[in-house]
Amino acid sequence: MIAKQYTLFLIGLILLGLLSSHVYAITASLGNVRAIVNVDMTESPTIIDRTIKVNNVNNEEIKITLDTTGEFKDLVTIKDKEFSLKPDETKNARYSVAIKEPGNYEIRVIVTFTPEKGQAVGLSSVLIVKATADGDLPTNNDVVEDNGDTDVNEENTTDGGFNFNPTKILD
Repeated sequence: MIAKQYTLFLIGLILLGLLSSHVYAITASLGNVRAIVNVDMTESPTIIDRTIKVNNVNNEEIKITLDTTGEFKDLVTIKDKEFSLKPDETKNARYSVAIKEPGNYEIRVIVTFTPEKGQAVGLSSVLIVKATADGDLPTNNDVVEDNGDTDVNEENTTDGGFNFNPTKILD
């Protein structure tokens, strides 16, 4: 009787092992996911350069993709749209926002982590911009793409993770 129960238990255990699928998952990690920035506009557009700290805490190389979503996605230019990170590697992915008129803006950047095999994982980073201006703003249509050599002014950020640097483009 005990041998029969033992045999049935072993058969059940083997069937359970054969029927269970292998679970494979990655971990997504961002160093800074939310900031509120106050901008005093002196011209239109006012360019705000930002970074998102992307961390690969996995044991394999991960493909990273950045994209925007929401009402103000047309104001965003992503400079580091796609790249790969090796295990334990970190990168500050750059993007900029062109604010054309005073107001409140909620910018969402979606960061997708895609492994070589398995399911992708996505996280969102939110930038809230409160732009104000005194009087009429001069229009500047000669906006030049940033070459990445801008200085960072961390005193104007509300959290320790985001970098803030409004670039004022002169005629």
